[in-house]
Amino acid sequence: MINARNSDHTRYCEDYLQASANETPGQTAERFHILGLAQLEKNRVALGIKLLHRSIEVKGDEAAVYFNLGNALCKINSLDEAIASFETALEIDASFTAARYNRAYVLVRLKRFDDALVDYNLVLLAQPEHAKAHLNRGNVLRELNRPQDALNSYERSLALMPTDPEALCGYGAALHDLGRYEEAVQRYTSALQLRPEYVDALSNRGASLRRLYRHTEALNDYECALTINPGNIATLVNKGNALRELCQVEEALHCFLAVQAIDPMCNEAHMGEFYCRHLLGEMKTSWEKYEWRRKDDQSPLARRQFSAPLWLGNFDVKGKVILLHAEQGFGDIIQFSRYSKLVSRLGAKVILEVPLAMERLLGKLEGVDQLIVRGAPLPHIDCQCPLMSLPLALGTTQESVPCDGPYLHCPQKIREAWRNRLVSGKGRRVGVAWSGNPAHDNDINRSISLQDFSELFSPAAQFCCLQKEIREGDLTVLRDIATVPSFCNNLTDFMETAGLIANMDLVVSVDTSVAHLAAAMGKPTWILLPFNVEWRWLLDRSDSPWYPTVRLFRQSIPGDWRHVITSVAHELLT
Repeated sequence: MINARNSDHTRYCEDYLQASANETPGQTAERFHILGLAQLEKNRVALGIKLLHRSIEVKGDEAAVYFNLGNALCKINSLDEAIASFETALEIDASFTAARYNRAYVLVRLKRFDDALVDYNLVLLAQPEHAKAHLNRGNVLRELNRPQDALNSYERSLALMPTDPEALCGYGAALHDLGRYEEAVQRYTSALQLRPEYVDALSNRGASLRRLYRHTEALNDYECALTINPGNIATLVNKGNALRELCQVEEALHCFLAVQAIDPMCNEAHMGEFYCRHLLGEMKTSWEKYEWRRKDDQSPLARRQFSAPLWLGNFDVKGKVILLHAEQGFGDIIQFSRYSKLVSRLGAKVILEVPLAMERLLGKLEGVDQLIVRGAPLPHIDCQCPLMSLPLALGTTQESVPCDGPYLHCPQKIREAWRNRLVSGKGRRVGVAWSGNPAHDNDINRSISLQDFSELFSPAAQFCCLQKEIREGDLTVLRDIATVPSFCNNLTDFMETAGLIANMDLVVSVDTSVAHLAAAMGKPTWILLPFNVEWRWLLDRSDSPWYPTVRLFRQSIPGDWRHVITSVAHELLT
């Protein structure tokens, strides 16, 4: 709304246009342009935009006017119109680098990162020494999950402005993305030396410190950041995550609820609440909160669209064809595929979609009428549900977790084929897995080096490697342990892994798909858990409501596997 004073300026402009009737259109347009900029400088944005439009009406071929109009439209968040203005400026003058740079800025705000990258590349082609373009290009590359390329851009930016706190902070963020946490902390510290109250650097340094198990220092950074900006959502979320990782779950929950009070639509806060409530055993509420994962742009669910409606237990599926589809890791698929039979008992025809590696394993799962491999054409379906939404759809509580015995099985022929590969020896056969997928978000916490894990091995049992993938650093150690055979090349899919597990008396594993598979087969399974456990294992329990044959061994100190391994080694000897 234009106030009375601005209305006076509007009347003045009408009079001014008439008084300038003898001037050329170019002169009149320039007068409106200058007057519009003057209003924008006084923060009279609506009037400034109106005057710039009047300038364009008189003479619409000045790139600078469209450029300034684009900037003004950004101030009122008319981002699509702003882009149109910058594009017109570039149509008039293709060499107008500032217009291209500002268009990239707006594209970032619209999360059109690929388009923004194109613009920043063109800016740098015209002006290779544009330090801020290098910085912003790095930010875009991080959004596109290209941390090494982002790091290179930040390096160029820092070469041009070595004391820029934002460039140092961005460089630290790229290092964090690459798992180089110590170096990230150093860069954030440098940024804070230049700008002590830099909230983003404090919050980001806290995130890297958490990865280094320096939780007390991380919380201190978050507290400092919140002293500067008490309502900073990112910092509150990070503080909540740090508290959760320290198993201070009630305190973490308070943080996530505080964020929701500020921003009721903050996805991370609702997901944080899910983790906390599930760890506390409040499954009814936690499953409802888990549906917020759909709002994450990076979620597999957000990237996949179905014409068939989502089923969350909200309508009768009797006589309907329902697609149950996998969305996350192999362990999650194994854990939640058990719900297929419960959906089938509601009278639905169940189609289960899984990755190729699980086709044979889940092909005969009870309750599944048809199994298809992810990527294959879908048959007609009446409705669909992700596997990990089934606990909500079926009202699962801690007391009603479906766990009435083994639900995955290995055919006798495959089991015997594996038995013939194994060499007989003394003691029980113990299958082991010490690491999972290195791309997993929590891999740094859940996986153990073979050098440390090998302390479990003793002549009292026959140990066998159950892993398909062995990391380069572990290969040398495994070669030196001649008594632990590995069958990596033979584990072509999960059915083959199941055949090997079927010949074990016990499975000892970190929290990975091997542990889930063994437990789903009803095999005695000991799982080694980090201090910061995943939500599914709850708090302070040595058993699991999901798997009756599981025994949990937990870290008592973050990052300390020594006591866990010592405890497991002792139990193996008893």
